[in-house]
Amino acid sequence: MKVYVLAHIRVLNPDRIKTYSQMTTPIVESFGGRYLARGGKVDVLEGSYSHTRTVIIEFPDAAAAHAWWNSNEYKDAKNLRQQIAETDLILVEGILAPFS
Repeated sequence: MKVYVLAHIRVLNPDRIKTYSQMTTPIVESFGGRYLARGGKVDVLEGSYSHTRTVIIEFPDAAAAHAWWNSNEYKDAKNLRQQIAETDLILVEGILAPFS
């Protein structure tokens, strides 16, 4: 089953987030991931939202997402992100289909 990594990010150093994005893209793709949304404008419809960036990544399954998250390839990029941003990151199983 496909899974989705949802990242809600408070960027603390906007100058360095571009470096993180450039580092991360090929790594995500090498684990079968693809970006569905990445840092676009957020329009809050209900509740509150204090993050400055939202990212949604689709992976073919949970094993691929966990392999990416725990990989040596992602380690340096992850460390950089943790230095320049506060992140809430979750993994959600699901399919892109209407609810029944």
